[in-house]
Amino acid sequence: MGTDALTKAARRAMERMYIDTCKISVNVKTVDEKTHVTRQKWTVLAEDEPCRLSFLSFPANGESDTTDAMMQSVKIFLRPELVVPAGSRIDVTRSGRTVSYKRSGAVALYPTHQEIELTRAEEHP
Repeated sequence: MGTDALTKAARRAMERMYIDTCKISVNVKTVDEKTHVTRQKWTVLAEDEPCRLSFLSFPANGESDTTDAMMQSVKIFLRPELVVPAGSRIDVTRSGRTVSYKRSGAVALYPTHQEIELTRAEEHP
């Protein structure tokens, strides 16, 4: 099996694990032609995009008197062709529940997929 065939097989295997879907929105500047006022507007970049969230929990640096604090790292796995700009808003749906995140990390790009660190968004404007 050649390198291209191996990459295609690995990509198919990776994409079979995409059990979530997401909507990716970007904040785009628009200028009103009459008033010349610049505004920011959320625009959908991709919708119903297959993806997978990955969670990693680990102890925080500090401890409290009552419980040990835990931190959680969240990554999203997406197809490699999709360009997700910094500052994007990503709403991930899993099992009928939607959780909102914002893109926080640099993209790790591979021939089979991309991985992006996410931060939980408290609230969308």
